[in-house]
Amino acid sequence: MGVFIIIGSILLIAAVMVFLVMRKQQLRWAEQSQRAEEYHQRQTRAAWAKAMIVNSRGGILGETKARVDLSLEVTPEDGATYRALTVWLIDVIALSNFQPGQELQVKIDADDPSIIYPNSTSATYIGYC
Repeated sequence: MGVFIIIGSILLIAAVMVFLVMRKQQLRWAEQSQRAEEYHQRQTRAAWAKAMIVNSRGGILGETKARVDLSLEVTPEDGATYRALTVWLIDVIALSNFQPGQELQVKIDADDPSIIYPNSTSATYIGYC
């Protein structure tokens, strides 16, 4: 009888641990989804600008995407040129379009000019360096 109580207790503890891990992952996914939606909304209010890639570094994630850290020289339509750091998720097939010296059309976040969004279907803003 005692063995069944011990086994039952172990199984109960394991089930609770699995539940807690899964719940934490669900919360993380919900947070990421909410953050992505927030950036999408902010991107619609962002101002157009030109940018030149000063430096880029990154690595391949899976077969189709690369995480690329970019140093950009941003030229707003109505202001002085400045440097900004950003991180984009880029389609591997389009990596050659995101090399130093390349000029890009970008959008500057209306609330935070250090946030630079790509104007490309092959790139997605994912955060700061």
